[in-house]
Amino acid sequence: MGMMRTTFWVGAVSCGLTLLQSGRLIAKHRRHWHNPQQQRCIVVIISSVPIFAVNAFVSLLILRGSKTVGLHAPEWLDLVLDGAKECYEAFGIWSFLELMLSYTGCVSAPNGAAVGVPDKLKGVEVHLPFPLPLFCGASHWTFDRRVADRLRRWAMQFVYVRPILAVLTITATGLGVYEKVWVWLPISVALNVSMTVALYSLLLFYHSFERELSRGNHWGAHASDCANRHQRPLAKFLCIKGVVMFCFWQGIVLQLLEAAGVVRAGHFFDLAERSTMIQDALVSLEMCLIFAPLHVYAFSADDYLEEGAPAGSPMPSTPAQPVAKNKDA
Repeated sequence: MGMMRTTFWVGAVSCGLTLLQSGRLIAKHRRHWHNPQQQRCIVVIISSVPIFAVNAFVSLLILRGSKTVGLHAPEWLDLVLDGAKECYEAFGIWSFLELMLSYTGCVSAPNGAAVGVPDKLKGVEVHLPFPLPLFCGASHWTFDRRVADRLRRWAMQFVYVRPILAVLTITATGLGVYEKVWVWLPISVALNVSMTVALYSLLLFYHSFERELSRGNHWGAHASDCANRHQRPLAKFLCIKGVVMFCFWQGIVLQLLEAAGVVRAGHFFDLAERSTMIQDALVSLEMCLIFAPLHVYAFSADDYLEEGAPAGSPMPSTPAQPVAKNKDA
């Protein structure tokens, strides 16, 4: 039971410190709530880190309860928790694209349709990496409102597809048929295709407008402030890609270690339980030591503090204006 105790305390301490770091960052954004359009997206993204940490710790709690007091949680509970976490992950990807569009001056409507693209972005070539030209019939796009809408739809589809696949997975598991190839294979293929398309939308926009993202557009009409704000687009991009891909590849590595016999069953735990404990403890630790501090740096609330204003002083938000009326935004 030594491993159970170690992973439990690693998860508990790491989860607590992650909540503290992310909570303080969110609270600071709320105190300096000067650009709601951007900061709402930022808060959604920041919240993904404590959600991952809490999910991993709850998984450790469930496993600990089953071994110490004989409290066996139903199998579907883990699936529900993981499904909720991954659905939020999809929403985070969508929010990041919204944030990047806002940084470059693209104005969006409440219904999610792009209603304006700055003139300085129109006509920029968006190069399509392989294998997109095979499906899109072109090696590049010319950026305009239609391309902006297309990228938004690519990101948004994952927000809808992920919950549907989570429900199908839980239902199939409850019916005892998920292990059948004709069930899990289509679900896995659909999930990976949907996630890949969503991540491609981020990648295309980021690489096409990296320079504009670096300059940023924090205050809308306050163009003079924009030059002084450092958007750190690469750090933000790594936050999103890192949380998604790090956990995925970590699971792959653990499966390879299981197959190689490096991770073996113990006296109290079978192979799957031991692997789960290791992965949950690692996720908790990574959220605490890597991703929470990285989010504090990349999504700093200081970027929204007006220079010369005392901490906590309110600054009225600048309402979003149609791009056609404000070409310098």
